[in-house]
Amino acid sequence: MKAGRAITRFALAELQAAGRRMRHRLQRCPASGVYGDNTLHRTLWDEFRHDLKFGPAPALEDAWDHTLRAFASGIVERMPTHTQALLGWHLANLELIEPDDVIDQEALVGAVCEAAREIAAW
Repeated sequence: MKAGRAITRFALAELQAAGRRMRHRLQRCPASGVYGDNTLHRTLWDEFRHDLKFGPAPALEDAWDHTLRAFASGIVERMPTHTQALLGWHLANLELIEPDDVIDQEALVGAVCEAAREIAAW
């Protein structure tokens, strides 16, 4: 197996795992109540899935982005540096970021948020 293919497989598995970690953390936070008491959402994860299913409420779009990025930042910060580097290589290979010797934390946070969105959409 070529190195690039192995890194891609590793990166996809790590992003899935990061998305699951984010789901786990959002499931541990009580619902904010922004969708009203009639929705029976118990956790932030329930509210996040509601938002994805019914479309982002314009007033909440920035709030969700800020919330998700904060959770994802914590997940990325806890990743080993070598994992961050390989994920960065993967994102650069997809041309989502510029290849560089410096790890692009913001791009990694965005990738973790996207992984969580994919899991929530199932």
